[in-house]
Amino acid sequence: MKKTLIILSLFLFAQLWSQERLTKVQWQEDLRFIQNTIHKDYSHLFVKTTKEIFDTEVETLYNDIPN
Repeated sequence: MKKTLIILSLFLFAQLWSQERLTKVQWQEDLRFIQNTIHKDYSHLFVKTTKEIFDTEVETLYNDIPN
């Protein structure tokens, strides 16, 4: 049992080390991708907010990413 836990722990730590840091531009690209995907595939999510408000908030976040 201890061997199994040790091996699982090692895999977990190896996974954490393999995480790469994203640049500000990559964060912005990801945000645009999510925005476009939501508009294209998940437009039913615009029940409690409008598309315009959503896009305004996305723009605010997009512009704040470099900071």
